[in-house]
Amino acid sequence: AHMNKKILKDVKKHHLHLLLQSLFSRDSATMSELSNDTQLSQPSVRNMIRLLQQHDIVKETGNDHSTGGRCPTRFALVEKHFNIICLYIQNPKITYQIHSYKKILTTDILEFEDEQQLITLIKVLLTKFNCQCIVIAVEGIVRDNEYLTDHNNHFETHTWITELEKSINIPILVENDVKAMQLGTCYHHHKNSSIYLHLNKKGIGSSYMYNGQLVHGKYGIAGEIGLIPYHDISLNQAVRTCNKPKDFQNIIAYLLIIVLTSLDPEHVDLSLELDWDLDWHLINETIYTYLHSQFIYDIKVYKQYLDNLFHGLNYLGIEKILKQLVEESNEKI
Repeated sequence: AHMNKKILKDVKKHHLHLLLQSLFSRDSATMSELSNDTQLSQPSVRNMIRLLQQHDIVKETGNDHSTGGRCPTRFALVEKHFNIICLYIQNPKITYQIHSYKKILTTDILEFEDEQQLITLIKVLLTKFNCQCIVIAVEGIVRDNEYLTDHNNHFETHTWITELEKSINIPILVENDVKAMQLGTCYHHHKNSSIYLHLNKKGIGSSYMYNGQLVHGKYGIAGEIGLIPYHDISLNQAVRTCNKPKDFQNIIAYLLIIVLTSLDPEHVDLSLELDWDLDWHLINETIYTYLHSQFIYDIKVYKQYLDNLFHGLNYLGIEKILKQLVEESNEKI
């Protein structure tokens, strides 16, 4: 009987989560839209909406015009639950945005000297803005709340987030910066299988998404394409030391060949934090030397990679808060 009760509770949790996700992606929805999205019956949806209204998680936002019967009521999430601090750490600077649901309240850049000062800065932001979640993007391999960087040609482990977590009482999420960028591209539409490549002065980051899910791998190393050797150095080092346009085009072509042959994605997204121009004629010529010329791949180049990154962080924060709200409302059932 206890087991059956637990299964019922888990099913209810899953249904609540589907409902909240549908409300988030649509902004507002009627009972029948929610029923279609979640594949649940209208009475089930009605009961869950009532429960979520009692806990001030969902509100009515008005009525649609009637098509002959009663006017359908629209429902939306209550926005005050979704205040999120999104941080992008790029030593020695921190770019932050405060998001309230899907609105950006403020954005700024701060500088820090060491990780102790970084912790202090984040605590000051927490005091200033009343937020329910912190989401942090870092340049490196993320494992739990620690991350590993190789910016100076040697690996360094960063553990300051664990220290910060001990002194605050709201959840912290950490994600690799390029994985956050990729999440941001599907903020409004999930892609089935796609790869995101980002190049800056420190090297290359990449992220792979399959069936709408980010692929992290066993050790969180999935996507660390910059560690692959290239002319006796790593690709990261090749990007750091590159000073000829033709060399840069060759690196891009080499990267794309690795990605296309090993993963064969539906889409490739690329963003550059560098001053190089892309010569697609040269890049494609190199690619077709190794791959047959009928081969067509879908690539999109992003200039506003920071928009992608902060969209992705906000999305992660909202997901975390939705899960928490489901837990809390489920406890009261």
